[in-house]
Amino acid sequence: LWPCWTRTSGRSARRRWLAAAAVSLGLGVWSMHFIAMLGFQSDGGVAYDGGLTVLSFLLAVFGTGIAFLTAGGPSASPLRLSLAALFMGVAIAAMHYVGMAAMRTTATLTYRPTLVALSVAIAVVASFAALFAARRKRDLAWRAVAAVLLGLAIVSMHYTGMAALILAPTTDVVRDANTSRL
Repeated sequence: LWPCWTRTSGRSARRRWLAAAAVSLGLGVWSMHFIAMLGFQSDGGVAYDGGLTVLSFLLAVFGTGIAFLTAGGPSASPLRLSLAALFMGVAIAAMHYVGMAAMRTTATLTYRPTLVALSVAIAVVASFAALFAARRKRDLAWRAVAAVLLGLAIVSMHYTGMAALILAPTTDVVRDANTSRL
């Protein structure tokens, strides 16, 4: 979760570590979401819009990159950790809801606003806990705690977001050329 890029001396090395961490975590967050989505069943089948699916991946990568950049450095203040958690939590939630918007199925998707807000809050609070744990000490135990907290954030946010989902069956579905089946 928290690479050792803060201990490297060169700006170039720091940027490479930051990019690697953002891609790794972004890919992990995104793949957890879409693996969970494979369990979603609809009577008319489910396909995904390729453009929105890629956008959801990019949101996860760039959001975690901004969070790491914000929380980086040897003495990140509680305010900076809070901002980083906000970036990360909102990125996780945005990735989820854009990924949901990518779904093409025989139902209209709407959401319960209270549960959507709760899902975003879960993502932000759990992201803060994970970032805080990652900053505590550099030993394996604290890194494991941070990884577990972040995993719980993603899973909790996903299932709360899915509980917010309201499916209304439709009679026909328009599929465009950009839609691909996963």
